[in-house]
Amino acid sequence: MKRLNKEVELFFNNYYKDHDQLQLEIEKWIDGTDKGLDDLSNKAASFESDFEERFEKVNHWLRKKQFEMENRFEPK
Repeated sequence: MKRLNKEVELFFNNYYKDHDQLQLEIEKWIDGTDKGLDDLSNKAASFESDFEERFEKVNHWLRKKQFEMENRFEPK
């Protein structure tokens, strides 16, 4: 019975040691993933801002060209 108790105790000690180690690895992975998601969110916001700025420039250029074309083809 003593040997069985010792084996059970070893099993649980090893199980919890492995469990704690895996839990630490998972927490490190979660921290890395959260950091990556934050970086991605920042890059997406920067991209969106840059895209909107460029789109506004293109829109302004198109309005200018439209005005020029309308003036060119208007009967005088």
